[in-house]
Amino acid sequence: MTTNAASHEIIEAATDPWVDQGLGYYMMSDQAWPTAYFGGEVADLCVDQLAGNDTVQESGFQVQRSWSNTAAKAGHDPCVPAPAGIPYFNIAPTKDHFALTLGKPLVIEATAFSDAPMDPWNVDYFDASQYDNTLQPLTVSIDQSQVSNGNKVKITVTKATKGQGFLIITSKNSSGQHFWPVLLF
Repeated sequence: MTTNAASHEIIEAATDPWVDQGLGYYMMSDQAWPTAYFGGEVADLCVDQLAGNDTVQESGFQVQRSWSNTAAKAGHDPCVPAPAGIPYFNIAPTKDHFALTLGKPLVIEATAFSDAPMDPWNVDYFDASQYDNTLQPLTVSIDQSQVSNGNKVKITVTKATKGQGFLIITSKNSSGQHFWPVLLF
């Protein structure tokens, strides 16, 4: 546990040593990723609150996985080092935040992707207001529950009250589970 916490803080200190001065790597708080992962630093983005897939054994020590823009841009697991031999799969909209008009449904199109051939996987969602009473509840529907690489999914979201809503899109199969956060204003 000590090596995990130490590696988490060391990688963050190396990538954003002067975060309070606007230097280094830190995602803005109005984006979905830092909201979902309780911080915008590279190790925070890979803390897996739900599935617990955020550490690896490295030279006999348990260490924190860390965000890689290069891996993410290539469509691979953005948290490195990635587990060996397990394809990365997920589903993502074109952006991570959307403005909603109260009471008016918004259709968000998301694309399923994987970095290796694989069987179809399950897609679902959850409304984060179930876990955080500062968020506004959403009405959500999804047009399909199982996808393959390249499939387009339509997610319809409606918000009835003012305030921020937060949706987590989930992708799951027997090898693991991945998430994509969506912030709704």
